[in-house]
This record gives sequence, structure tokens and C-alpha cells, in this order.
Amino acid sequence: MPSKINLMNRVTISHSECLDIGRETTGAIDKFADSIAAARSEPVLFGFDPDVPESDVRRSSEALLGVLGESIAVFEPDNKWFKLQVKIDASPERTHGISENPLHIDYIDREIPPSYIGLLCVRQDPYFGGLTQLASLVEAARAIRPQAREILSESFFRYWADPTAYNVGPSLPSFSVLGHDWHRFSAKMIPHLVTDSPVLVAAGQKHVKEIRAALLEFYEALLATRTSHRLIPGDFLIFPQHVYAHGRSALGYGQEFIEDPKRRLLLQIYGRDRSTAD
Repeated sequence: MPSKINLMNRVTISHSECLDIGRETTGAIDKFADSIAAARSEPVLFGFDPDVPESDVRRSSEALLGVLGESIAVFEPDNKWFKLQVKIDASPERTHGISENPLHIDYIDREIPPSYIGLLCVRQDPYFGGLTQLASLVEAARAIRPQAREILSESFFRYWADPTAYNVGPSLPSFSVLGHDWHRFSAKMIPHLVTDSPVLVAAGQKHVKEIRAALLEFYEALLATRTSHRLIPGDFLIFPQHVYAHGRSALGYGQEFIEDPKRRLLLQIYGRDRSTAD
């Protein structure tokens, strides 16, 4: 199902405003308080001057995210930023791949998944692919049949744990797709919903057919809410992961002909609600 291109309203931050925010100048961030607050429930796009040095933009981006909660290091204990760079030899549908990365939430199986994701665009795809995709988990949950909601609210699911992750709690032995505080979904689960499924616990193995039908219904409803966003250099997108799943459209054809320093590059940072951190 195609997704519409959404020209999300961009909250512009000038060169001087960026520096003031990064330096924690008194009152510098207050001008953007309403926009930041909106990111608790919806995506918000900030646009920095692309001529500002990347280090200053990163510092200001962390400050914006810090209003919502605590920025956390997940990939490395001393580095909060992670490079989402294109790698030709990576599995095509994975983070660094060149094909579509289907809708999902990050750290789906962890006790405390990051509350917020921030994406800072350093370079866009020269061949105009690699759009950032968002879809409302909340709207999709409302749209499906009660019977499907009931099945997906059971703790039938499990997922492969990343043993290298920090600050997200332990891997849960089982979880539900639909929950009170979190909806935990990855489209990559669907092909594995077969007999002896690796993404279902023993109780779920007895209901594979019904679970697959319910998850496909949910995925179709999720795709109906999907929007695509072409981030440009200097864009910093913040969205709440407990409300929105995310993914990436396929990169433009011919990535092997692009020099590595010119390929699409986003920097990713995670945030956690202060209430969760406490």
C-alpha cells in the first residue's frame, strides 16, 4: 500500500537560536516549548540552518529532546548518537540496508523501550529514496475488530533480543502487541507466524492461524495511517515511539554508484520520559 508524502510543518531554528539553545542561554528554548510539548503525542520536525556545524546542531537537538525527558545511550555506553548509514552489503531490509525497512518499534521486546526517537538528517539520498515513514499504532488499534484486539492483547509474543543494548531493561519472556502503555509491533514478525514460530511463546503456538489473521489486520490498519517524510539536511524529527511505528522506504536505485561519503546519513538518538527514568 503506497503512503502519501507528508510535508510536515517544519519549526525553523536559526543559526543564532541553535547556538543559544546549545549553550543553554536563559530563555533560548522557551520559544519552542509548545512545539516540543507536542512531541509527547505526535511527530514534530525542527529545521536547523544547514550551515551550522553538526556538533552544534547535535548539542541543540539533545537540548530539545531533554525537555521531554532524558536522552539515553543505547548502542554504546558513552555515545548517545548512532549513525544510520547506508551499507551496500547489509541485509536489504535492515537498518543499514537499501530496501524498505518495514514498520516497527525499536527494542520491541525490552522492558523499557525508548519513549522518543530523534532523527537528525546529515545527508539525504541523492537518488531521492529513503523516506522516513511513520504510522499511528494508536489509530490502527482503534480501527481493527474487537476480536483482533483481544487476540493481540494476549502475551503470546516474543522477539530476538539484542544483547548489546543499554538502558532499555531486560528482554521480556513474552509480551502483547497491544498494551495499556505500549503497543509493541514489528512487521518483520509476520513472515515468522508459522508452526513452531520463533516469535510466539508456547501458548501462542496453539493459535497461530488466529494470531496471524489478527496481526495482518492490524498491519493493514497501520499502513492506512502511514505517511512518508523526506528529511533534508538540518532536519531533526522527534516522535513518540509509544504512539508511532517507524520505517524507511527503499533507497533510490543505483546506491552502489554513490560514493560512501555522499550516501544518505541520519543520526539517531533516543529519549526516555522522566517518569520512566525515575
